Formats: sequence, C-alpha cells, structure tokens
Amino acid sequence: MKSKAKTVKTKWEVRTFDVWGNAREGYDVNDTLRKWEVELDLEVQIANEGKESAFNHAFPSDKQIRQVLGLTNIKLETGGDDINVTVDRERDGYPLASFSCLSHSSLSPIEAKE
Repeated sequence: MKSKAKTVKTKWEVRTFDVWGNAREGYDVNDTLRKWEVELDLEVQIANEGKESAFNHAFPSDKQIRQVLGLTNIKLETGGDDINVTVDRERDGYPLASFSCLSHSSLSPIEAKE
C-alpha cells in the first residue's frame, strides 16, 4: 500500500488580469480583474535527497492551478519563484494569473511566516 505524501497547507492571493495586446506584438497586463485568497495543500518534496544539504520544498501543481482558475484544455507555463508564481498560456505567453504566497516566507526551503 502506497503511503500518503506529506503536504504543507499554504494560503495564496490569486489575481487574474485585464490584458492588452496580441500574440504577435506581445501582451501587457493593464489591471487586476479579480483578487481572492485560496488555501492549497502542496505536496512536500525533498531536494538533494540523501545528501547533507537536503531540504524540503513545495510548489503548486499544474492540476491545483487549473482547479483554482477553472481551466481545462490550456497548456500552462509557470514562472517566478517559490512564493510568487506567474501563470501564462504556453502557446503564446498570454498572462492568465499570478499566485503570491501569504502563509510562508519561503517554500524552498519551507519556512512559515511568523
């Protein structure tokens, strides 16, 4: 029987955008359309496993991002860092959303805010 993966509960501010432009000339984010908070249980993974420098880290999965944004048939490209995630449509770089972690100062290694 496979054991359940270790998770960390996180809280994120999510923003979607009013976007100007097109694929040929590029896109610019004009304004935030919606802003809300969401809790995500992220799967904890181990970097440098088996070494003295090993540490735990976590990142929202594409599946979690899709669920939050209500997306189905779009390939995603994520960027940013461990606590500030940008989400674009992969085929043309169209900016879809941003996720900013409110509960942790770092997710690589995992450090909760005090």
